[in-house]
Amino acid sequence: MSIFLDFLQEKADKKKKTKEEWLQATAQNADKCLFATHIGRFTHPSIDTKVSFSAGTPLVRVTGVVSSAGTCMEKDVATGANYLSTADLASLVLENGKTVYENLQEDNPNLKDDFSVLAVDYDEIREKLLQIPEHHVPEATDNRLKQVYFPVDGEGQYHLLSVLPPSSLTAELQKRIRQEGTAARETKDSKSENYGRPYDFVAERVEYSVGGTKPQNISRLNNLLHGTFSALLSLPPQLSPDGVRKPHRDFFQETLRDLYYDSSFSDHIFAVHGLLLEDRNNKDIRLTLRRREDELIDAVIWQAMALQQLPGGWSGAAENQLPKEQKIWLDQAYEEERQQGGWEDIIAGQIASWLLRAYRRKCQGKAVALDDEVWKNLRKNALSALRDDLADNAGERGMI
Repeated sequence: MSIFLDFLQEKADKKKKTKEEWLQATAQNADKCLFATHIGRFTHPSIDTKVSFSAGTPLVRVTGVVSSAGTCMEKDVATGANYLSTADLASLVLENGKTVYENLQEDNPNLKDDFSVLAVDYDEIREKLLQIPEHHVPEATDNRLKQVYFPVDGEGQYHLLSVLPPSSLTAELQKRIRQEGTAARETKDSKSENYGRPYDFVAERVEYSVGGTKPQNISRLNNLLHGTFSALLSLPPQLSPDGVRKPHRDFFQETLRDLYYDSSFSDHIFAVHGLLLEDRNNKDIRLTLRRREDELIDAVIWQAMALQQLPGGWSGAAENQLPKEQKIWLDQAYEEERQQGGWEDIIAGQIASWLLRAYRRKCQGKAVALDDEVWKNLRKNALSALRDDLADNAGERGMI
């Protein structure tokens, strides 16, 4: 059977009806549904489903920003829990990659053929299901939505805008994050063909719930995703200097001992290992490898920045035997000398050497043998990162 007929059979069996009975009963509720990309109920569950908006399909793709105009995403359906079956039917994707609703719009002959084995009138069902509005602008707002005063030309002139949550965009983000999670698990499964390969992940995110225990009352996509979504962190990184180990002899042997056992750092190491195992050596592989290496270098520099936030002079204790270049880099008491430079070459080489040791220890017998050119490239990239950090700090002091 086809996707459409299989779907009807599954739904009808659950309701203990015939396929025709279920289809007739479901199609007659089409006017209770509304295609939308932005749904007010994501802000408050009591907002009317009509307070929703469909962004439609842009004529020109917008690139460079994350928006509904630049992302391929699934249309959501604003409706109540009683009419989710109608929403599922209209949104069902068939063999040609288009939904039932889209196929009905086009009067697709293949879908007509499926109806030929059913004791229902195709034109009647088509007319009912096409009652779902595809493009819609709300007639009114709701005082529970977030309001924004947006200034326009003229003194004291403004528009009062109602902010509708982008449910389709939010759902697309959640789907991609879940796909990344699945890919990450496969790279750690020795039985998977993706074992050891690089993967991406979104760090430091928070999950939130929409609809509480009744996600079906919000929208179709909210119900499919069980009302759980992820928000991306929008705060600057919080360094905790009190939790950073102060080195007495060597920053790389003492302070970075904690970083070595950090799960995120380990993930980056294994991602680099996967890239080194790749048989291909194209531009994308090289760029991804460089990005991963930069992330490892940044992780080391973040540890140093945490020490730089401590009150200056902590390395001046009699028992402290840090090399002079590490004191200049890490202790705020040496800020003037740090800005003068001259120490970066040594530190960059130490960063490169420590990262290579960390790689060999993490991957042990599976580690790829690396030549001096790899160390030179790591040192070069670390030197560039250190000098960028110096320039940024100099700029901040100039602004104060």
